Amino acid sequence: MAGKSRSIMDTKAFQTLYDYYLHHFSKSIKPESAKDKMFESFNCMISSTQNQTEREHFFSRLGNKLKGISLKNDKVMPYSGIPEALGTDCALNHITQMDFSFPYTHENPFPVGEFIDSTEVDAGFIKVFSEIAGFLC
Repeated sequence: MAGKSRSIMDTKAFQTLYDYYLHHFSKSIKPESAKDKMFESFNCMISSTQNQTEREHFFSRLGNKLKGISLKNDKVMPYSGIPEALGTDCALNHITQMDFSFPYTHENPFPVGEFIDSTEVDAGFIKVFSEIAGFLC
C-alpha cells in the first residue's frame, strides 16, 4: 500500500510512518513476550521483503476463502503490490483486476458529477458489488 494521497496523508508523513514501522516498531515492544501472533502478523505485512515465505504460505492456505478486487488505476493500493504481499500464484488466482471507462481514484472509485456518465459509473458499481456478492453467497 502506498498511502500517499492528499486525502489520506502526504508523502512525508507516509515515509515517516513507513520508516517507523519498518525500522523501529518491533524494537519498541518490550518485553519480547508481548510480541504475540497478532504482532507478528502485522509486522509481516509492513514490507514485502520481511517474512515473505511465511506470509505467502499463510495466504495460500486460505484457498477459496480469499477474494479481492484491484482497480487498474488505483495508486494507493496498486495491483503491483498485491503479488508482492500475497504471492504471485495467490494474486493470480484470487484477485480480479478491474478498470472502468470513466476517471476514478482509490478515494473516489464511483465519481458523480456533470461531466461523468452516471450510467457507466452505475455499471462499474454493479460489476464490483456483484462480484463481491457472488463470492459471499
